[in-house]
Amino acid sequence: MSSGKTCRPVPGLSREAEEKELEKIIGIAQENLTKTETYIRQLTDELDDLMEVYGTKDKEAMVLFHNTHSQIQEHKRALLRCQKARRKPYFGRIDFKDPKQPQTESYYVGRVGIADKDAQPLVIDWRAPVASVYYENALGVCTYKVKNEGSFAIDLKRKRTYEIENDRLKDFYDSDVVANDELLTQYLAKSKRAVLGEIIATIQKEQNKIIRNTKDKLLLIQGAAGSGKTSIALHRIAYLLYHDRGKLQSSNILILSPNSVFSDYISDILPELGEENIQEMSFDLFAYRQLRGIVKDCEDRWNQIEKQMSKDWSGEARYRWKQSKEYVASVEGFLVELEDRLIDFKDVRYEKMEKKAEDILHMFYFRFQNIPLLSRMEAVMEYFIDEYETLCGRNLSDEGREAVKEQFGRMYVTRDIYEIYNWLLEECGWERLLDVPWEERVLSYEDVYPMLYLKYRLLTVANQQNIRHLVIDEM
Repeated sequence: MSSGKTCRPVPGLSREAEEKELEKIIGIAQENLTKTETYIRQLTDELDDLMEVYGTKDKEAMVLFHNTHSQIQEHKRALLRCQKARRKPYFGRIDFKDPKQPQTESYYVGRVGIADKDAQPLVIDWRAPVASVYYENALGVCTYKVKNEGSFAIDLKRKRTYEIENDRLKDFYDSDVVANDELLTQYLAKSKRAVLGEIIATIQKEQNKIIRNTKDKLLLIQGAAGSGKTSIALHRIAYLLYHDRGKLQSSNILILSPNSVFSDYISDILPELGEENIQEMSFDLFAYRQLRGIVKDCEDRWNQIEKQMSKDWSGEARYRWKQSKEYVASVEGFLVELEDRLIDFKDVRYEKMEKKAEDILHMFYFRFQNIPLLSRMEAVMEYFIDEYETLCGRNLSDEGREAVKEQFGRMYVTRDIYEIYNWLLEECGWERLLDVPWEERVLSYEDVYPMLYLKYRLLTVANQQNIRHLVIDEM
């Protein structure tokens, strides 16, 4: 906490004192909600006036229009936060002594923050740095970290957990452990949909470390069924959006779920944690969209497709191979040999600029060897264009770029992943997919994810080692 701020005094500890504090905070939450609703109405009226008085050709009016519209959208997001705060203002409380402050401080912890008219916080967001002590620390001296500011030591005097329902204080517990088992048991007795919303009050220490982990770029969470993986993953998303709100937006996040039922299940939970507009879809729908352009199909049919497997042993063996580690190993071996089969190197000429086939081959195999195969020739082409523009002292025209692109593109024997996948099947002794025009291609379910993996290895400019390991570890 900053040394120049005014300390919030510690509320009373009795039930009567807690009920008064709850009534006070509910009143402030209601004021904030009403004020935000009023702002939105006023701004909407202003927007209507602008549309009536000025035309779309008035530049100043259009600037005012866009500014007012942006303010409305911002206040609508604030309105959602105010509504959450009003429904259930907080679930926890921490009292602590900061050595830099003259007196003990106290803050309630909730899904979103609540501040009074002087902008003094009464309830802090559960993702705020100091709120981590509610989840991680027992009473006594402890530390919390603030992004870009380092660690701060405090003496944690009290942790209290509340059960509030319909604006009434039902019960509260003081605890010297990270989360109260009795309260957790009560929450787990509720419906599953309710639990994901309430579990925020009972996050355990190890779970909190996963949620607030900002060091690891790739994080794999493993656990038995019912161990809380989904809950922790959703809380982690909400925390990262809060922690990195200057860089990370909800539209940058995609949640992949095993089926549409699960997608529906979690779709209401993230807004309850303070985040909206996060994209989510099933693995099957994601796969369909990634393979669009390689095969012809429609989303309605894709959502209804069932796993198909021949009843004879050869069909079952083929099916199991396509979802095994052996398949991944086969793809890696196939890709090593594919380089020689996929490219027919030729000289490239444009005006006075020429690059011999052996020079292109050298760049393809050595200079750009870390780029996936179907993206690599494009990198060689860009090198050729950069060299041309440097020597000629001018940018290559659009027509010239197309002429160069055509020459480099002709070096690929094929860029059709459907056909390359057929090569892989032949190499491994399996039957090819049907040789039909693109508009007649329909994949069996057993080929969807094997082909998707092959596409990533051939096209995705990313850390290929991470892609391989992630697939292997999950099998």
